[in-house]
Amino acid sequence: MSEKDHKPMETDTTSKEESIKKVDSKQEELTEGAPAANTASKNDEKQAKEKRFGRPKVNKGRIRLIPIWLRIPIVLALIGGCLILGLMFGYGTIGGQEPTDALKPETWYHILDLIRGNE
Repeated sequence: MSEKDHKPMETDTTSKEESIKKVDSKQEELTEGAPAANTASKNDEKQAKEKRFGRPKVNKGRIRLIPIWLRIPIVLALIGGCLILGLMFGYGTIGGQEPTDALKPETWYHILDLIRGNE
């Protein structure tokens, strides 16, 4: 038997992969050129992608569910809510006190007095 007999059979996928590699190598050669050639390479790249995938890429606009101007107040409200819930949880569970006492101003005056050394 000769070496030709031991050669694996080529399939359609390998030939497609080889053609894609050839197109990619041509694109790399074009991008290494001057800036004028760079614009031509972009057109060639688009044509190569259209050839590979069968249709041109359509750039669709993004539709946002929540507008950007509304996101900021929503995020600030969520941060504030988490802060209040965290205070209540910490004061009630870890501190062993009534959770709603964490929201009373007298509690915070007492904490500030302890920090300043007035008590």
